[in-house]
Formats: sequence, structure tokens, C-alpha cells
Amino acid sequence: MLENATPRTRVFEAPGLFEQTIAEGSENSTVNPMRVYIAPGERVHIRVSAERLNRERGTDASGAQTSHLFCLLHKGEMAFRNQIQVVP
Repeated sequence: MLENATPRTRVFEAPGLFEQTIAEGSENSTVNPMRVYIAPGERVHIRVSAERLNRERGTDASGAQTSHLFCLLHKGEMAFRNQIQVVP
């Protein structure tokens, strides 16, 4: 889950993470670099592609992995350069 608790629209990207989506009416999935558009106060569920996930040495016993996350629209705002935890 990714939540935008700010009053501004955000476009979050996490280098190295890929989002897996399935188009409505289709059984086939597509995998693209993760880029999430999220309105103020909105919460979205993101399906990260496990096949494209690069396991790092720092991954804990549960398989959770932390990656960097930032807003493409507001790159200068250091407060919005954060981390996202991917949990299997």
C-alpha cells in the first residue's frame, strides 16, 4: 500500500522496482518500471513484480526488502525522498 498524506498530487518512482499490472478483460500481465500517480489523501495497492525484484544482501529473513522512493514532480523536496518496503 502506498498512501499520499500530503495536500499535493505525487508521482512516486522507486528505481529497481517494477509494477505488475493486468489489463481489464485480459489474463496477461505487463511489467513496467514502478511509477505511481497518487492524488492527495489517496491510498493505492501496488503489485510489485517478484520476478524482476533484485534480491539484495540486506533482505531480512521474511524476504522484505527496502528500496528508495521519491516524487518525480517535487525532486527538490528532500522530505519526499523516502524508502518503501517490499514485503512478499
